[in-house]
Amino acid sequence: MVTIPSSLLSLMVSLTLACNVTDRKPFTKEQARAMFNTCLVFFHLLLVPPYSLFATLLYNHFMEITKEREQNYKAFDRAYENFEKFVFDWGTANKPLMREIQEHLHLEKNEEYLPDYFIYSAPALMLERILTDIKMLKRIKASQEKFMVSREKRVLELLLEKPAFWCFFAIKEILEDDFVLIEDLFRDETHLMHSPSLCLRKKNEGSEQKTYLSLMIYNGEGLVNIGLLRIYILSKSDMRFYCSRFAGIGFDDSEFDLETTLDEVISEHYNDFFTLDKKDAVVKKMYEEYEIRHTWQPFYLEEFDIDRLEGFWITTHMGEQTRYTLVDLYDDEKEDIPYGKLYYMNYLFMDGVILRDHASGEMGLINYSEISYKMFAAILQKAYPELGLPQQPEVSIPSRLLDHITEFDLNTPWKKFEALRLYREEEGI
Repeated sequence: MVTIPSSLLSLMVSLTLACNVTDRKPFTKEQARAMFNTCLVFFHLLLVPPYSLFATLLYNHFMEITKEREQNYKAFDRAYENFEKFVFDWGTANKPLMREIQEHLHLEKNEEYLPDYFIYSAPALMLERILTDIKMLKRIKASQEKFMVSREKRVLELLLEKPAFWCFFAIKEILEDDFVLIEDLFRDETHLMHSPSLCLRKKNEGSEQKTYLSLMIYNGEGLVNIGLLRIYILSKSDMRFYCSRFAGIGFDDSEFDLETTLDEVISEHYNDFFTLDKKDAVVKKMYEEYEIRHTWQPFYLEEFDIDRLEGFWITTHMGEQTRYTLVDLYDDEKEDIPYGKLYYMNYLFMDGVILRDHASGEMGLINYSEISYKMFAAILQKAYPELGLPQQPEVSIPSRLLDHITEFDLNTPWKKFEALRLYREEEGI
């Protein structure tokens, strides 16, 4: 027989009753979320016998996909489909909006996009321009609401309360009946979403970890993705860095507003931002089990002597700047330096360079994988213990994302060293 402590049982019974007693006042959204998070703590505590069965039953009570909930979601989906027709009818009659759509369609001449891409991206742009803008929604209400039935009016009402927004998310769990639990990676929130297409895609993708970007609307119970569902292999930090380049802000938390920057960047730079959708714009490049990434770590030294560092280095000068390139490690050094043996095997992802501006003392470390950064940081740290370089570099992005950012000449933290970074001896200055 399973014995449950009386204090724990009392709490569980109280929480369960709170969900079912009908003569109490309804919970606010904040109260419901706080109670749910409290339960999650207990789920983790109880996932050890003999309490795991009770925890599972309680979890199912809160996460149960009831027939009523499923019907509500499907009814909203049908209502939204009809509501969307009013949006497109109104949007196609809006001349400034249609001019922007036509400019977007001119990009179709660029063969770097998939053949059918613009069939979906053009309507998605129209939805973005209308459903995220409260002024546009009010104009829809003024001209179109009189033609709508009650369910379509309810969709409009919910949008006026909370306009559509962009959500960069990952899948936490696939539930039954095409429901999915997602994590909004920018807002650190968990949401329930009903999406047969997303569930099907995830099943086809298998275990590979991917992220998704979509315009979202709130249906009164959870989220519904609308328009084009985009799939990437970018992490939260990758996307955050990409957004910061368009926003013209720093990469640190003091300047970066996770809740608003994504929406603002996409709204203001829609066409440029979604060049991410070009064929092979962002693909993961691997060498065996190691991912090829571009890393950057800035630091400062008033005085610097390359001869203090282990290894054999060549120097490249350009004006007041110098690039130091490691070309070999001595045999005894390969054993003492982290990942030194990998460098000995001549893996290109173990390469890196040190950059220095002699006038200011500013320096930077660029590497082609995160383990390469660890090796170079150890070499620098041994010669200059006062540096205090972090375990992880300030920036680490996929190499293809770097190519994409360079192609569009977006501002980067290493901008002042860019010419030296790209300089090749045989080209001359």
